[in-house]
Amino acid sequence: MSNIHIDLVGQEIQKGSFVACNWFNGLEVCVVEKLSTKMVRVRRVNGNAATKHKYPRDCVILDNSRGDITMFILKNSKS
Repeated sequence: MSNIHIDLVGQEIQKGSFVACNWFNGLEVCVVEKLSTKMVRVRRVNGNAATKHKYPRDCVILDNSRGDITMFILKNSKS
């Protein structure tokens, strides 16, 4: 069975993708290390090599070549 994970915006998450996800009380840039059945394992990009398991809906891929992230922000902003 293939593990297809979709992020908050609707893009497919793959191994090696750069994503933004929550890390305790902050937001961190991470890279996807492994895809499991329900979750993805991410590693922070900065000096600390800590890893965490995250649900795919808690991540956003940092690839704005199609403009999806910009459109998501514009569509869902309250102002």
